Amino acid sequence: MRGRNERKPLRKRAEDAMRKGVMPRKVANWDLQHLIHELEIHEVELTVQNEELRNAQVELAASRDRYTDLYEFAPVAYLTIDMDGKVLQSNLAAAKMLAVTKQGLVRANLSKFVTNESQDNWYLHRRAAFLEEAAQVCEIRIRRRDGTELSVRAESIGFGSGKDRQIRMALVDITEREKVLALEQAARRELEAATRAKDRFLAMISHELRTPLTPILGWVKLLRNKTLKDIDVDNALEAIERNAGMQAKLIDDLLDISGNIAGKIRFKLEPVELSGIVSAAIETVRPDADAKGIQIQTQFDKEDCWVSGDSGRLQQATWNLLTNAIKFIPPRGNVAVRVKRAASNVHIIVRDTGEGIPEAFLPFLFDAFSQADDTGIKRRKGLGLGLAIVRQIVEAHGGAVHAMSTDGKGATFTIELPAHNEHIKADGSSKPARNSGVQPSRTEAHVNQYS
Repeated sequence: MRGRNERKPLRKRAEDAMRKGVMPRKVANWDLQHLIHELEIHEVELTVQNEELRNAQVELAASRDRYTDLYEFAPVAYLTIDMDGKVLQSNLAAAKMLAVTKQGLVRANLSKFVTNESQDNWYLHRRAAFLEEAAQVCEIRIRRRDGTELSVRAESIGFGSGKDRQIRMALVDITEREKVLALEQAARRELEAATRAKDRFLAMISHELRTPLTPILGWVKLLRNKTLKDIDVDNALEAIERNAGMQAKLIDDLLDISGNIAGKIRFKLEPVELSGIVSAAIETVRPDADAKGIQIQTQFDKEDCWVSGDSGRLQQATWNLLTNAIKFIPPRGNVAVRVKRAASNVHIIVRDTGEGIPEAFLPFLFDAFSQADDTGIKRRKGLGLGLAIVRQIVEAHGGAVHAMSTDGKGATFTIELPAHNEHIKADGSSKPARNSGVQPSRTEAHVNQYS
């Protein structure tokens, strides 16, 4: 057997001979068989290598397809852009985010989708991605093709060098996060405002509850220490009764508002006629109106003004509106009260010629403890609960209350309640009014204020 160092010369001679078509005499039989064997082995090797190459090509194509699918159908918007912002490549999520087709996005300039206020940040972001190797992040606003705007976070990194340098970028929609953040900030502001309101309320209620208590204690001490001849007993008792009534009213208001919030207030609903309820409320506040020379004018529609409600609570709501009006009307003013049927509702309208309500305060008018002159110097007595109680009572009856006013030109309050028609007889006449209103003592009238 010959050495391996002779194989190449042997193969070379064989190849040359095969090309010339002549077999040298010096090539022995054994050498020819060995050469054929070597060629067969080489053929097998080439076949195996070709098969492996084909398999590698198939695997590479499958891998490329998987990558393409992952890129195309990824939930994140991916783009490749050049220095000027022109889109070189994008996936479907990017096209969907911008409300365009993928074909329409490629070769378009991404800068045209960036809002004006974000253009500076967008330019600095692209520049940093081109000049630096580290990933760059910024938040910008984009305007989609359909006109809607989104908040997005752009995460970019540059690759390549020289004129071939490009940017790979991912855009993440953070619009919902921005909304949640805005809601959280608004809730925090409301909480801070509620905390300040609580502190003001505690200071205010301490003062208001002490105010009627001071003269009561003063008169009691005088009655203890002085002889009856030195004191006008009737005047003393009247002052004690008046201030005790004021304190009782303040406590009643607090109990009403807290009970309604806690859901502990129960309403006895039955068919009632509002004209009688409003008339009873007017008679309750008439002494206060007469004392200031205020005229109360009434207008009750002849149509049936029945509702399903609690007569005592509805009268309480009307007291509050009337007392509120009388408190802020200058002497010799006017209050107009109307009860009317309006389609499927019944309205109680109280219009006054008072000082009116500042327009900026109208949205907060029916909030508990709100007062329009809330500047730290309190000029009005009371807790600011009256109108809040009115709203709670009316809404508990399925109705609504709203106010209109021009500062300095009076105010108009309207209570809207669903009409109740089951009391109508077959001949069209109505039954006599039931529960037309409770006649309360003056100390039971719930006072409120809106300034």
